[in-house]
Amino acid sequence: MYTIGNEGGKSTISKINANFQELSNQGGGVSPYTDTQCKQRFIQEMNKKAALLGMTYTTFGDPAGNQPVLMDWPNYQTTYPELFIVDSANEMAAIDALRLITYASGIRHINDAWNIRQFTLNYKNGNTSKSATINSTVFISGSYQSSIDALLGDYDILGGKTGSFPYAPYNANTLVVIARSKSTGKIYAVVDFSTTTGTSSVNNKFIDTKSILDHVDKNGAAPSFSKGFARIYELPFVTTSLFNRADITPLYSYGADAVSYPASVTKVMTAVLLNDYIVDLNQPVTIHESDRQPPTGTNFVAGDVLMLRELLQCMLMESSNTSAHAIARVVGDILLDKDNNPLT
Repeated sequence: MYTIGNEGGKSTISKINANFQELSNQGGGVSPYTDTQCKQRFIQEMNKKAALLGMTYTTFGDPAGNQPVLMDWPNYQTTYPELFIVDSANEMAAIDALRLITYASGIRHINDAWNIRQFTLNYKNGNTSKSATINSTVFISGSYQSSIDALLGDYDILGGKTGSFPYAPYNANTLVVIARSKSTGKIYAVVDFSTTTGTSSVNNKFIDTKSILDHVDKNGAAPSFSKGFARIYELPFVTTSLFNRADITPLYSYGADAVSYPASVTKVMTAVLLNDYIVDLNQPVTIHESDRQPPTGTNFVAGDVLMLRELLQCMLMESSNTSAHAIARVVGDILLDKDNNPLT
């Protein structure tokens, strides 16, 4: 993170604010780096942070959790200019997902977003005012709502992220949550990666996660899976001090040594790096055409102006791919500036 100091009479905080003002001028050409360079630098930092957190079996290739396209999607290829231009697939193991969610749970800005269930976003594009309703996919998810409600009936969800990339050969359907039992008060970190297909309203990640929790918390029947992996730990407390969970026996584990595709769980790492390198989340950022990805969430277009805090909320709550790419571009620009001006 930039430190607070002075360079030639100009404070570092002022410099950061100036960078954001420059970035918010769509097409202004002020940044010396291309959008692609910024995002590639951000992905490098994602993998560096993963190594620092002990995420031994994780590789990031995209800030939103997208995967390389192996098919031609009509309309998407031309509508979204940087569709799935990824260096490598995003891959993650259960223990790494739990390390990430535990670390993120100690960050205030991430917790603030997790604690919002729904809000109205008001933003602008030029002189045009726009609005959208932002829902949390951990709590509000259309045809899965009955399964979510069943989970919420017995557990308070303190934080978490869902993910879905339902295209061959990935077929990823993921959920990582920190859940508190309403009956025992115990807090658990749970990861469920693609244990079922996720195509049925009665056979999906929310039901699977509840079955794992019920097995541990209520002495329920052990779940039986035929694919994917899952793991659960009890958390004595929630903290950014990441102790070595590799030495702690999980309360339940299925296929936990496997490596699979995290899909939008990846966005938790994008949120962590936003916290690492951004001082003020109330900075305006303009969506670039290169940020646009096939919508999950609100279909932002080039020229839309949002605060970074709103981008974070959209990314974590409705899993906005475009928001993740905008955050990666902005943070990547700061990282490149830091690389080339190491004394600032």
